[in-house]
Amino acid sequence: MIIGLGYFNGVFADELLIPDWIKNRASRWSNDQIWESSNISTSQLLDNQRSTSIPITETIVTNEKISDSDKSSPLTIWQEEVFGTITRLSLRDSTGDQIPPSFRVTFESTEFPLTINGTNYRLDQIKNVTLTKVEIRKPLKVQIRMYENEGTDNVQHVMLYLNQHGPKILNDLTETSITYEKGKTTQIIDPNNLIANATITQSVEEYKNVFEFEVKFSKKMDMSDLLFRIWDYPRNSVDMYIPNALIVTDASASLKNVQNNVLQESVAKLNHTEENKLKSSLPENKILAPLKQFKDRNHLEDITCKEGMILVIKTVNDFPACVKPETKIKLIDRKWARNTVNNLLNYSN
Repeated sequence: MIIGLGYFNGVFADELLIPDWIKNRASRWSNDQIWESSNISTSQLLDNQRSTSIPITETIVTNEKISDSDKSSPLTIWQEEVFGTITRLSLRDSTGDQIPPSFRVTFESTEFPLTINGTNYRLDQIKNVTLTKVEIRKPLKVQIRMYENEGTDNVQHVMLYLNQHGPKILNDLTETSITYEKGKTTQIIDPNNLIANATITQSVEEYKNVFEFEVKFSKKMDMSDLLFRIWDYPRNSVDMYIPNALIVTDASASLKNVQNNVLQESVAKLNHTEENKLKSSLPENKILAPLKQFKDRNHLEDITCKEGMILVIKTVNDFPACVKPETKIKLIDRKWARNTVNNLLNYSN
């Protein structure tokens, strides 16, 4: 029978068949040809998930029917195309390993497949991670944990795509990526010169591979997704896609902008202050002494007194003078001045 693409509802007909690779793995495990943890993924993959509606992503061909005893525990095939991850099974033959690394199998509630700068995320949180802001020359640390059914040594390739927008990989060398390849040094593809340096550290915790990427950026980067692609030795692969995860900022540029703004404001204030000082130091339109005005103009009617002063004529010499109103009264009472222009001398020298 052929099980094709689509969903199966968990109710199995009599003619439903068991894939050869499941029987082969069970047989190898019972004969001690593979270690127990290798078989855990099969049992958990088929039983512990307790899922009754599971997408089947590959065509599986088999010639054996499921036994009556097996019908009580229905066959399920888990596909991790949920929570931002995409899994592809590489069924190269019916007897080899056909299970990709997993971010779910054997994970306890205290284990997290993803950690970004110290913040842990469960698999169901990957599509809604908090946007991480990193300054240039400051480290970004991202850890991923995975279980590989054939053992930790079987993980061959782990690749992180940065400056990524969407879950698709173009494979045209225009993408920014950092790659762990077993037995090789860290490989970096950086067409936009975004990365100052990057390292990948591989370790093992509780039978799981842990890969830590530490990246320092040389210039700012707009908001980016993160995309991991992992495969094991037979090239069974899994993707972890994390949307809207990262932005790289240039704090020095921001500081320069702030400094420039402060400088411009300071200069503007200084200019305003200096302008006021200059205005205060400039001579006003000064009013000349009454006698000076009379000598220049020779007409009393053209004489102007300062504000609050009144023009009078001195009786002793008929010269004009500007005095306060109360002083004018006293001067006139004492006959030292008069407020008429009769008998005014025509002073022209």
